[in-house]
Amino acid sequence: MGHGELVDKKLLDNAIKDMKSRSIRLNKCLNSIQELNNPGECRDTAKKIYSVGGASGVEMERIIWLDDGGRHVVLGFFYGNSDASDTVPADFEKTPSIPAGVHIDLHLGSRSSGNSNKTPNGTGNSTGKNK
Repeated sequence: MGHGELVDKKLLDNAIKDMKSRSIRLNKCLNSIQELNNPGECRDTAKKIYSVGGASGVEMERIIWLDDGGRHVVLGFFYGNSDASDTVPADFEKTPSIPAGVHIDLHLGSRSSGNSNKTPNGTGNSTGKNK
């Protein structure tokens, strides 16, 4: 809202009505996204975020707005299944597990530095068991 809308009661009432109307339209878009995966008259962006470590899971972030040149009203919708865990989210496990006895030698860091001796590294052996 602009300063003019805040100081004039009639303009303020019209601005509030406009925001309520736009919010109702955004709610219809959200319902359409949830039921049909179709944003309707709205525009939207979506992100799928995978977390692994102390908290593992998949989080969805959806931002919805009306793209009609009017007042800018945005709706953020977030949901997910993150939980404290040390296992990989189910979406990542599309392939079979590594067979038992396989030796993994992992080196992290940049080779361009010319000093690969100082990069973090680790080794591990597969148990062949999924958690």
